[in-house]
Amino acid sequence: MNELPEEKYSEPFNEPLINSNVSDKIKTFRNNPELVVKEMTLDDKNLENVLKRLADERKLCEDICKEYDIATPNIYYAIGESSKFKYDDISIYQIKDNVHGLILSDLPPNNFNEAETIEFKEEAEKLLITLSQYMMNTAKNGGLWLHDIFYPRQWVYGKRKGETKNKMYLIDVDDFEKYIHDPQNLDEEVMYLINLGKLVSIATMITKIEKYLGGNRLENARDKLIIATKEILSDSPEHKGIRMSVEEVLARK
Repeated sequence: MNELPEEKYSEPFNEPLINSNVSDKIKTFRNNPELVVKEMTLDDKNLENVLKRLADERKLCEDICKEYDIATPNIYYAIGESSKFKYDDISIYQIKDNVHGLILSDLPPNNFNEAETIEFKEEAEKLLITLSQYMMNTAKNGGLWLHDIFYPRQWVYGKRKGETKNKMYLIDVDDFEKYIHDPQNLDEEVMYLINLGKLVSIATMITKIEKYLGGNRLENARDKLIIATKEILSDSPEHKGIRMSVEEVLARK
């Protein structure tokens, strides 16, 4: 890992950030690689508004993760001088525990032994069933939701320092202020349809993980997703299109 150029050093940290092996946008500390840092530029120059939004988002995430038994790393926020000087004066820095393991969007060839494969399958199926249940509940009740957790890149199968057992971690938790639909304004049909498309994302995750497992089907996850499509989708042409897309993805080998 290479240190960032000196001009990129930003407060509020007491040591420079260095590049991590996670992605170009994720940094870490030379003396503490068990923490990772993501800089987020401010879309609102009113700091009071920003702090309130962060507090509201953090509570929403904590409530949902507790309700659905979703594991997340410890998360902290700091405000400091921006490394993007020509764009912003200050930035929000999100500091999280580093979760070591497999990012579901970039699965390498499976080298698990039989027992490890069984554990991975159980954790993956639990996650996928949870996502379908979350879709069902949120589609019914409306409101704010974690709209971007239906993508493999948001999940790591691994553990933090000191842990002995792997589990599925939701590692990207900073974009969840959108509505699946507003129960008081059902005219937002276009956005609702886009959000219902997350059912296809779940199907894609199922087939991706099945392929990683050598074709070992996740029957319980498949059954739960089919139940979700039947409960959520109507007989409208648009909804039928989503249902057909889910079925087409699940039919892939």
